[in-house]
Amino acid sequence: MNKIFIFISLLLLTAMAIWSCRKQEAYNSADVELYSPEENALLQLPDTLLVEFIIKTDKHVDFAAISIVNKNFTPLFGTTYIQNPPVDEMISKTIIISALQHTEDAPYYVLVSVISGEDTDHNYFSIRLTNRPLNYKGFYAFFKSAVHETTIDFYDQQMERSSFAVTSGDYQDSDISGFYERLYLTTRTPAQLTAYDLFDGQAAWEAEPLLPYPDFADICAGNNRAYAAMGNGQIAGYAGLNGQQQYVTDRLADSVPEQIIVLDEYLVSSYRSRLNGRKSLVSFYTATGVKKHQYPVDIGVVSFFRHKEPDKTFVFGNRNGEGAVAVFAPLENNLGAWHWFHFGSVDAVCPTGDEDFVVLSGRNLYSYDHYMHQERFLKSFEDSVFSVQYEKVTNSLFLLFPDKIRIFSYPDMHEQSGTDFEMQLKGIAFYYRYD
Repeated sequence: MNKIFIFISLLLLTAMAIWSCRKQEAYNSADVELYSPEENALLQLPDTLLVEFIIKTDKHVDFAAISIVNKNFTPLFGTTYIQNPPVDEMISKTIIISALQHTEDAPYYVLVSVISGEDTDHNYFSIRLTNRPLNYKGFYAFFKSAVHETTIDFYDQQMERSSFAVTSGDYQDSDISGFYERLYLTTRTPAQLTAYDLFDGQAAWEAEPLLPYPDFADICAGNNRAYAAMGNGQIAGYAGLNGQQQYVTDRLADSVPEQIIVLDEYLVSSYRSRLNGRKSLVSFYTATGVKKHQYPVDIGVVSFFRHKEPDKTFVFGNRNGEGAVAVFAPLENNLGAWHWFHFGSVDAVCPTGDEDFVVLSGRNLYSYDHYMHQERFLKSFEDSVFSVQYEKVTNSLFLLFPDKIRIFSYPDMHEQSGTDFEMQLKGIAFYYRYD
């Protein structure tokens, strides 16, 4: 009897020890109680999302990371980090999320990761995402109206013109944030970045480039900021709504940024050395502006475009009058093989799909399927074309000439409409709204 009692007692003690270890192990792991959004809540994008949660753990927490992920657990809109978050207290964070690039990646989750030293605990919560209806409203046209002066007009879907603004300086570049209803414009002589309110045409905020080379180059809106490449070798990130400078990237000793693109986690730019003209692709962390990698290239970059994988980018450029395209992955600092075009140089490019593009080479227009690596001649023009833009809602190609715009249906290339100008056209920017 005593032997049976001892045996049962040992079993009970062993079970209690195992249960105690499991309880302690569960207590040591970082659990998250999510209060907002509700499980399976439907969010129509673009929008803001209030994330509220409590971290349950007895460990010190270094970071909490919030991201929205798809079925492949890939972050869709970057990651928001909270340093030294409190434990057993409500944490609230409002994040701004853009429209979905792809709408077939469900299910979606709110991922809250708790990082303690070398340990990371992941907590997933289901959420439903859909895009709001996207409507094309028209385009803003930028003209050289006088010496060191730029005039901006707006053309609606019926090509009816309305005056928008006149500003000092020669047109450099532009971009639009439909979420903030802002038009960003960079100019030369004087070098100025101006953000216009799309409703009243008034300057919402302005910024000047940093010394010792006070110039702006490319401007790009993304991740709730306006990013501007500057002649001093840095890229500044301004809050899209009010223009507060949130950071500048690390400076490269002798190089200046030219083209830039904003991805979810990385900012990528083409750099050119002032000393010897050497070129490179440089990546920075989007959240902080800290440099990640530098990849030497022997090609002059014309344009970047987002890849269907959120942290890769297409790179179009030229070398010795020959155009090419490749895919750059900043995470691995890897550049894929170049595809060299048979038609010559790349003067302008616009995407028409995930891996489909229209390329302008001289006065000739070509389509390019990157998946199949196929090029197809589309149309030739008698007059000099300086840019081509694709309007995705109406499936139209806008061909920009110095004194006119011609609009063609795509891909059949039937001319639909157009307009002539008395001033010299320098560029356009499409305006979309999510209703």
